[in-house]
Amino acid sequence: MPEEVLPELPHLLFHSGPRPGGSVPVTNWYSWMVDDRPDNRYSMCSLSRIDYCKCTDGAEHEFLLFYFRHFISSAEAVVCADRTVERGNGSRQSSEIISPSSKETAASDHALLLGSPEDAVRHLRDKPGRYRKLCTLTFSPSSAPSALHVAAVLCLVHQQAPAYNLYEQQCYWYADSVWMSLKKLFSQNQESCKDHNARTHYCGVAMSRPSSATVEAVCVAYPPEWQKTMDKLTQVKQCRKAELAQSRQEGFMEAEQAADERVHRADERVCRVQAENEQLRARLAALEGRTTAI
Repeated sequence: MPEEVLPELPHLLFHSGPRPGGSVPVTNWYSWMVDDRPDNRYSMCSLSRIDYCKCTDGAEHEFLLFYFRHFISSAEAVVCADRTVERGNGSRQSSEIISPSSKETAASDHALLLGSPEDAVRHLRDKPGRYRKLCTLTFSPSSAPSALHVAAVLCLVHQQAPAYNLYEQQCYWYADSVWMSLKKLFSQNQESCKDHNARTHYCGVAMSRPSSATVEAVCVAYPPEWQKTMDKLTQVKQCRKAELAQSRQEGFMEAEQAADERVHRADERVCRVQAENEQLRARLAALEGRTTAI
């Protein structure tokens, strides 16, 4: 059977090809999805599970893999979310060579669009390389968060600590904060762990974990943030309706103008025919006059 062609979702890749999609700041990813079509397709793509992952080499970088279902099929798109730091040239680098006291270093919290689960395995093999899955959080289809919900939480966690700190707010803190916040906000979930105690550890040494106050702050900030999102979605719908109404009005006016032009051209043709008929009558009358005279 031919492969199913899915509606294109530029901010959730369901097939990435030989290269992954773009890596974008979580704030941009969120705002771009909110500005989708009036029916907002991203709000209909639900989260099936999250994998908590840890690299086995170097700084033992930790990151999250989100698996989103397509809104009209069983296809899945994988998005990787993590925290690193920005170099001066705009590229991202791991935490191991950044000063732990560098409070002015902005955190780089990004979403990387990996494509299908098969694409994700291939891309993650190239970068970051070897890693292991520590835990999985599975959500009930009836109450799972959507891609918009997840992006909102990613942004709220970023707002809790927009500056990077190697000992306190690094990749371990970010991944665990997002995990715990989503687990609390969308409680119909099931957590299964292979090595839970390895989370937020570097070479066996415990690093800073998100405090209960941090998670609580995210959960408290979530309802008003989501209400702003709902207001924005309503605004997008209203703008689209206004654009459609204007387009219809412009189309009606264009159709009315075209009809007027057709009537005008028809009137001109009638006038020409009448003038030609008058000229013909005049010539016939002249011919009749000459015949009578003879």
